[in-house]
Amino acid sequence: MIDSEIKTMDRMIGSLITDGASNSAERLLHDTVRELIGRPYQIETDLKYVVHYTSMSALFSILSCPIEHDTFFSISSIEQSKNLNRKFEFLRMYDSYSFNDPNEGRFFVDSAFGSHPFARNHRDLWSFLMDSSKNPAYIASFRGVSDIAEIDDLVFWRTYGKEGRGCAIVFPVSFFGSNTPVFQVQYGTRSVQSTLDNLSSIFDSIESAQYLRQHRFLPASSLIPKIYSSSLSPLSYLHKHKIFKYEKEVRIVVPFEELSRTSPVCHRIHDRESGLKLRHYVNLPALNIDKILRTNSMIILGPAVSSKRNLGFVLKQRLRRLGLPGATICESKIDYQS
Repeated sequence: MIDSEIKTMDRMIGSLITDGASNSAERLLHDTVRELIGRPYQIETDLKYVVHYTSMSALFSILSCPIEHDTFFSISSIEQSKNLNRKFEFLRMYDSYSFNDPNEGRFFVDSAFGSHPFARNHRDLWSFLMDSSKNPAYIASFRGVSDIAEIDDLVFWRTYGKEGRGCAIVFPVSFFGSNTPVFQVQYGTRSVQSTLDNLSSIFDSIESAQYLRQHRFLPASSLIPKIYSSSLSPLSYLHKHKIFKYEKEVRIVVPFEELSRTSPVCHRIHDRESGLKLRHYVNLPALNIDKILRTNSMIILGPAVSSKRNLGFVLKQRLRRLGLPGATICESKIDYQS
Protein backbone atom coordinates (compact mmCIF):
# COMPACT_ATOMS: atom_id res chain seq x y z
CA MET A 1 0.00 0.00 0.00
CA ILE A 2 2.68 2.51 1.02
CA ASP A 3 4.94 1.46 -1.85
CA SER A 4 2.10 2.04 -4.31
CA GLU A 5 1.35 5.48 -2.89
CA ILE A 6 5.01 6.50 -3.01
CA LYS A 7 5.24 5.37 -6.65
CA THR A 8 2.20 7.47 -7.55
CA MET A 9 3.69 10.46 -5.75
CA ASP A 10 7.03 9.85 -7.47
CA ARG A 11 5.47 10.03 -10.94
CA MET A 12 3.69 13.26 -10.02
CA ILE A 13 6.92 14.76 -8.68
CA GLY A 14 8.71 13.76 -11.89
CA SER A 15 6.12 15.68 -13.93
CA LEU A 16 6.35 18.72 -11.68
CA ILE A 17 10.14 18.83 -11.81
CA THR A 18 10.09 18.43 -15.59
CA ASP A 19 7.73 21.41 -15.76
CA GLY A 20 10.03 23.44 -13.54
CA ALA A 21 7.71 23.40 -10.53
CA SER A 22 10.28 22.23 -7.98
CA ASN A 23 8.61 24.07 -5.09
CA SER A 24 5.35 22.25 -5.78
CA ALA A 25 7.26 18.97 -5.99
CA GLU A 26 8.83 19.60 -2.59
CA ARG A 27 5.44 20.44 -1.06
CA LEU A 28 3.95 17.26 -2.51
CA LEU A 29 6.77 15.20 -1.02
CA HIS A 30 6.37 16.88 2.36
CA ASP A 31 2.58 16.53 2.47
CA THR A 32 2.60 12.91 1.32
CA VAL A 33 5.25 11.83 3.83
CA ARG A 34 3.54 13.74 6.62
CA GLU A 35 0.22 12.03 5.89
CA LEU A 36 1.81 8.56 5.75
CA ILE A 37 3.69 9.07 9.01
CA GLY A 38 0.63 10.47 10.77
CA ARG A 39 -1.83 7.88 9.48
CA PRO A 40 -1.42 5.43 12.43
CA TYR A 41 -2.24 8.29 14.80
CA GLN A 42 -5.56 9.25 13.27
CA ILE A 43 -8.31 9.66 15.86
CA GLU A 44 -10.26 6.45 16.46
CA THR A 45 -13.54 6.45 14.58
CA ASP A 46 -15.64 5.56 17.66
CA LEU A 47 -14.58 8.72 19.52
CA LYS A 48 -17.22 11.45 19.26
CA TYR A 49 -16.06 14.05 21.76
CA VAL A 50 -12.84 15.36 23.24
CA VAL A 51 -12.61 16.56 26.84
CA HIS A 52 -10.15 19.09 28.25
CA TYR A 53 -10.03 18.99 32.05
CA THR A 54 -8.66 22.16 33.61
CA SER A 55 -8.88 24.48 36.63
CA MET A 56 -11.63 27.03 37.18
CA SER A 57 -9.03 29.80 37.24
CA ALA A 58 -7.78 28.70 33.81
CA LEU A 59 -11.34 28.71 32.46
CA PHE A 60 -12.00 32.22 33.76
CA SER A 61 -8.69 33.38 32.33
CA ILE A 62 -9.56 31.91 28.93
CA LEU A 63 -12.86 33.79 29.08
CA SER A 64 -10.95 37.00 29.91
CA CYS A 65 -12.71 37.09 33.24
CA PRO A 66 -11.01 38.60 36.33
CA ILE A 67 -11.09 36.62 39.57
CA GLU A 68 -10.69 38.24 42.96
CA HIS A 69 -8.06 36.61 45.18
CA ASP A 70 -10.16 36.57 48.34
CA THR A 71 -13.08 34.83 46.67
CA PHE A 72 -12.84 32.16 44.02
CA PHE A 73 -15.24 34.08 41.80
CA SER A 74 -17.31 37.21 42.07
CA ILE A 75 -20.45 38.28 40.25
CA SER A 76 -19.56 41.92 40.80
CA SER A 77 -16.14 41.55 39.24
CA ILE A 78 -17.70 39.89 36.21
CA GLU A 79 -20.48 42.37 35.66
CA GLN A 80 -18.31 45.43 36.18
CA SER A 81 -15.45 44.19 34.07
CA LYS A 82 -14.22 46.66 31.47
CA ASN A 83 -12.58 43.95 29.41
CA LEU A 84 -15.67 42.62 27.68
CA ASN A 85 -14.32 43.64 24.27
CA ARG A 86 -11.02 41.89 24.82
CA LYS A 87 -10.00 39.33 22.21
CA PHE A 88 -10.97 35.75 22.89
CA GLU A 89 -8.31 33.60 24.48
CA PHE A 90 -7.29 30.04 23.61
CA LEU A 91 -6.96 26.63 25.17
CA ARG A 92 -3.29 26.84 25.92
CA MET A 93 -0.58 24.60 24.56
CA TYR A 94 2.07 24.17 27.23
CA ASP A 95 5.65 23.17 26.58
CA SER A 96 6.53 19.55 27.29
CA TYR A 97 9.11 20.51 29.93
CA SER A 98 6.29 21.85 32.13
CA PHE A 99 4.36 18.58 32.29
CA ASN A 100 4.07 16.73 35.59
CA ASP A 101 5.32 13.46 34.11
CA PRO A 102 9.15 13.48 34.16
CA ASN A 103 9.13 10.73 31.54
CA GLU A 104 7.12 12.79 29.05
CA GLY A 105 8.49 11.98 25.61
CA ARG A 106 10.95 9.42 26.94
CA PHE A 107 8.92 6.23 26.45
CA PHE A 108 9.32 6.27 22.67
CA VAL A 109 13.08 6.89 22.83
CA ASP A 110 13.63 4.28 25.54
CA SER A 111 11.66 1.69 23.53
CA ALA A 112 13.06 2.51 20.08
CA PHE A 113 16.10 0.24 19.92
CA GLY A 114 18.86 1.23 17.54
CA SER A 115 18.99 -2.32 16.18
CA HIS A 116 15.79 -1.77 14.18
CA PRO A 117 16.32 -1.76 10.38
CA PHE A 118 15.11 1.85 10.21
CA ALA A 119 18.00 2.91 12.45
CA ARG A 120 20.53 1.01 10.32
CA ASN A 121 19.22 1.95 6.88
CA HIS A 122 18.34 5.59 7.50
CA ARG A 123 20.95 6.84 9.93
CA ASP A 124 20.46 10.53 9.20
CA LEU A 125 16.73 10.28 9.81
CA TRP A 126 17.30 8.15 12.90
CA SER A 127 19.74 10.70 14.31
CA PHE A 128 17.33 13.52 13.57
CA LEU A 129 14.52 11.61 15.27
CA MET A 130 16.61 10.96 18.38
CA ASP A 131 17.84 14.57 18.50
CA SER A 132 14.36 16.01 18.03
CA SER A 133 13.07 13.93 20.94
CA LYS A 134 15.27 16.03 23.24
CA ASN A 135 13.62 19.27 22.12
CA PRO A 136 10.43 20.62 23.68
CA ALA A 137 7.11 20.53 21.89
CA TYR A 138 3.91 22.39 22.67
CA ILE A 139 1.07 20.08 23.63
CA ALA A 140 -2.66 20.36 24.26
CA SER A 141 -4.13 17.21 25.78
CA PHE A 142 -7.66 15.86 25.59
CA ARG A 143 -9.49 12.71 26.55
CA GLY A 144 -11.38 11.04 23.72
CA VAL A 145 -14.82 9.60 24.56
CA SER A 146 -17.50 7.88 22.51
CA ASP A 147 -20.35 8.84 24.83
CA ILE A 148 -21.09 11.93 26.93
CA ALA A 149 -21.71 9.71 29.97
CA GLU A 150 -18.02 8.73 30.03
CA ILE A 151 -16.90 12.27 30.84
CA ASP A 152 -18.11 12.37 34.45
CA ASP A 153 -15.38 10.04 35.69
CA LEU A 154 -13.96 10.18 39.21
CA VAL A 155 -10.45 9.11 38.13
CA PHE A 156 -10.19 11.94 35.63
CA TRP A 157 -11.65 14.52 37.99
CA ARG A 158 -9.05 13.59 40.61
CA THR A 159 -6.12 13.36 38.21
CA TYR A 160 -6.75 16.17 35.73
CA GLY A 161 -9.68 18.12 37.15
CA LYS A 162 -7.85 19.71 40.08
CA GLU A 163 -9.14 17.16 42.61
CA GLY A 164 -12.69 17.74 41.43
CA ARG A 165 -12.50 21.51 41.89
CA GLY A 166 -11.93 22.16 38.20
CA CYS A 167 -14.08 21.84 35.10
CA ALA A 168 -14.26 19.97 31.81
CA ILE A 169 -14.56 21.66 28.43
CA VAL A 170 -16.23 19.27 25.99
CA PHE A 171 -16.65 19.60 22.23
CA PRO A 172 -17.04 17.34 19.17
CA VAL A 173 -14.04 15.63 17.60
CA SER A 174 -15.32 16.93 14.27
CA PHE A 175 -14.29 20.44 15.37
CA PHE A 176 -10.68 19.72 14.44
CA GLY A 177 -9.93 20.64 10.85
CA SER A 178 -7.65 18.75 8.51
CA ASN A 179 -4.84 21.26 9.06
CA THR A 180 -4.81 20.84 12.85
CA PRO A 181 -1.92 18.60 14.01
CA VAL A 182 -4.13 16.39 16.20
CA PHE A 183 -3.19 12.78 16.98
CA GLN A 184 -4.36 9.71 18.88
CA VAL A 185 -1.73 8.67 21.42
CA GLN A 186 -0.44 5.10 21.09
CA TYR A 187 0.42 2.85 24.04
CA GLY A 188 2.97 0.13 24.73
CA THR A 189 6.23 -1.04 23.17
CA ARG A 190 4.42 -2.71 20.26
CA SER A 191 3.20 0.68 19.11
CA VAL A 192 6.81 1.90 18.98
CA GLN A 193 7.80 -1.16 16.95
CA SER A 194 4.89 -0.54 14.55
CA THR A 195 5.94 3.08 14.16
CA LEU A 196 9.49 2.09 13.22
CA ASP A 197 8.16 -0.54 10.81
CA ASN A 198 5.97 2.12 9.20
CA LEU A 199 8.88 4.55 8.92
CA SER A 200 11.00 1.84 7.31
CA SER A 201 8.35 1.15 4.68
CA ILE A 202 7.95 4.85 3.89
CA PHE A 203 11.60 5.75 3.56
CA ASP A 204 12.68 2.50 1.88
CA SER A 205 10.10 3.26 -0.82
CA ILE A 206 11.33 6.85 -1.11
CA GLU A 207 14.93 5.68 -1.48
CA SER A 208 13.96 3.49 -4.44
CA ALA A 209 11.66 6.05 -6.09
CA GLN A 210 12.71 6.43 -9.73
CA TYR A 211 12.14 10.11 -10.39
CA LEU A 212 13.38 11.26 -7.00
CA ARG A 213 16.67 9.52 -7.67
CA GLN A 214 16.83 10.59 -11.32
CA HIS A 215 16.34 14.27 -10.49
CA ARG A 216 18.51 14.12 -7.35
CA PHE A 217 15.51 15.28 -5.38
CA LEU A 218 16.09 12.90 -2.50
CA PRO A 219 16.38 15.06 0.64
CA ALA A 220 19.98 15.39 1.72
CA SER A 221 20.86 15.70 5.41
CA SER A 222 20.64 19.49 5.21
CA LEU A 223 17.02 19.25 4.02
CA ILE A 224 15.81 16.80 6.67
CA PRO A 225 14.83 19.47 9.23
CA LYS A 226 13.06 21.50 6.55
CA ILE A 227 11.02 18.68 5.06
CA TYR A 228 10.54 16.22 7.90
CA SER A 229 10.62 18.19 11.16
CA SER A 230 6.83 18.50 11.37
CA SER A 231 6.47 14.78 10.61
CA LEU A 232 9.12 13.20 12.82
CA SER A 233 9.46 15.62 15.73
CA PRO A 234 6.04 14.93 17.33
CA LEU A 235 6.49 11.14 17.39
CA SER A 236 8.23 10.93 20.76
CA TYR A 237 5.24 12.69 22.35
CA LEU A 238 2.68 10.32 20.81
CA HIS A 239 3.69 7.17 22.70
CA LYS A 240 3.08 6.24 26.32
CA HIS A 241 3.35 3.22 28.57
CA LYS A 242 0.47 0.76 28.27
CA ILE A 243 -0.70 1.48 31.84
CA PHE A 244 -2.12 4.77 30.51
CA LYS A 245 -4.15 3.16 27.73
CA TYR A 246 -7.45 3.79 29.56
CA GLU A 247 -6.98 7.53 28.98
CA LYS A 248 -7.57 7.33 25.22
CA GLU A 249 -5.61 10.55 24.99
CA VAL A 250 -5.88 12.82 21.98
CA ARG A 251 -3.11 15.37 21.56
CA ILE A 252 -2.27 18.37 19.49
CA VAL A 253 1.51 18.42 19.20
CA VAL A 254 3.50 21.20 17.55
CA PRO A 255 7.33 21.12 17.60
CA PHE A 256 9.00 24.10 19.20
CA GLU A 257 10.80 25.10 16.00
CA GLU A 258 7.52 25.40 14.09
CA LEU A 259 6.00 27.95 16.45
CA SER A 260 8.93 29.86 17.88
CA ARG A 261 9.38 31.94 14.75
CA THR A 262 5.74 32.79 14.14
CA SER A 263 3.91 32.80 17.48
CA PRO A 264 4.71 34.68 20.66
CA VAL A 265 5.98 32.51 23.51
CA CYS A 266 4.32 33.73 26.69
CA HIS A 267 5.19 33.36 30.35
CA ARG A 268 2.45 32.73 32.85
CA ILE A 269 3.07 33.18 36.57
CA HIS A 270 1.24 31.04 39.16
CA ASP A 271 1.71 32.10 42.74
CA ARG A 272 -1.53 31.19 44.52
CA GLU A 273 -0.60 27.75 45.85
CA SER A 274 2.93 26.81 44.86
CA GLY A 275 4.74 30.11 44.79
CA LEU A 276 6.36 31.64 41.73
CA LYS A 277 6.12 29.42 38.71
CA LEU A 278 6.78 30.08 35.05
CA ARG A 279 5.21 28.06 32.27
CA HIS A 280 5.64 28.61 28.59
CA TYR A 281 2.60 28.39 26.38
CA VAL A 282 1.50 29.35 22.91
CA ASN A 283 -1.86 30.09 21.38
CA LEU A 284 -2.83 28.01 18.37
CA PRO A 285 -5.56 29.64 16.23
CA ALA A 286 -7.39 26.31 15.98
CA LEU A 287 -7.96 26.38 19.77
CA ASN A 288 -9.67 29.75 19.94
CA ILE A 289 -12.31 29.42 22.68
CA ASP A 290 -14.74 31.48 20.61
CA LYS A 291 -14.69 28.85 17.87
CA ILE A 292 -14.80 25.93 20.32
CA LEU A 293 -17.81 27.21 22.28
CA ARG A 294 -19.78 27.87 19.10
CA THR A 295 -19.89 24.14 18.47
CA ASN A 296 -22.08 21.59 20.28
CA SER A 297 -20.00 22.20 23.41
CA MET A 298 -20.35 21.91 27.18
CA ILE A 299 -18.64 23.16 30.31
CA ILE A 300 -19.03 20.71 33.20
CA LEU A 301 -18.35 21.94 36.73
CA GLY A 302 -16.35 19.44 38.80
CA PRO A 303 -17.92 17.48 41.67
CA ALA A 304 -15.92 19.34 44.37
CA VAL A 305 -16.63 22.84 43.06
CA SER A 306 -18.37 24.91 45.74
CA SER A 307 -21.48 27.01 45.04
CA LYS A 308 -22.07 25.33 41.71
CA ARG A 309 -25.41 27.04 41.12
CA ASN A 310 -23.96 30.50 41.71
CA LEU A 311 -20.88 29.76 39.62
CA GLY A 312 -23.02 28.35 36.82
CA PHE A 313 -25.02 31.59 36.79
CA VAL A 314 -21.82 33.63 36.56
CA LEU A 315 -20.56 31.56 33.64
CA LYS A 316 -23.85 31.75 31.75
CA GLN A 317 -23.91 35.53 32.15
CA ARG A 318 -20.33 35.79 30.99
CA LEU A 319 -20.91 33.61 27.93
CA ARG A 320 -24.05 35.55 27.06
CA ARG A 321 -22.19 38.86 27.15
CA LEU A 322 -19.46 37.35 25.00
CA GLY A 323 -22.07 36.26 22.47
CA LEU A 324 -21.62 32.56 23.27
CA PRO A 325 -24.93 31.56 24.86
CA GLY A 326 -25.02 28.22 23.04
CA ALA A 327 -22.47 26.47 25.24
CA THR A 328 -24.20 24.28 27.83
CA ILE A 329 -23.21 24.72 31.50
CA CYS A 330 -23.86 21.67 33.67
CA GLU A 331 -22.67 20.03 36.88
CA SER A 332 -20.96 16.76 37.68
CA LYS A 333 -23.33 14.14 39.12
CA ILE A 334 -20.65 12.24 41.05
CA ASP A 335 -20.58 12.15 44.85
CA TYR A 336 -17.13 13.34 45.80
CA GLN A 337 -15.09 13.17 48.96
CA SER A 338 -11.87 15.14 49.01
